[in-house]
Amino acid sequence: HRPQLFLQVLRYYEEAILLDPDNYKAWHMWALTNVRAAEEHVVPAGIVASGASGAATKLHPCVVPAIEGFFRSISLGRRGGVDILQDILRLLSLWFSHFE
Repeated sequence: HRPQLFLQVLRYYEEAILLDPDNYKAWHMWALTNVRAAEEHVVPAGIVASGASGAATKLHPCVVPAIEGFFRSISLGRRGGVDILQDILRLLSLWFSHFE
């Protein structure tokens, strides 16, 4: 029940960023929902990424979209005068917890 809800919400936010790619709030919420989905292990892990050491690492499929979403929301937030500190901190947290 709960995993399907996360996936449905992710689809809605993804549609929102496709409809309005310059919407800070849509990117912020899409990134944040991806983080929460990864924390809840909603989507089965299985994407293999290469770390800095060259070793393959299992990476939850929602981590990279979350990072991309935070980069985009930070970029849009800076232009729109939004307080982006929380987005920056979440981005750094994701980056350091999932990449070497």
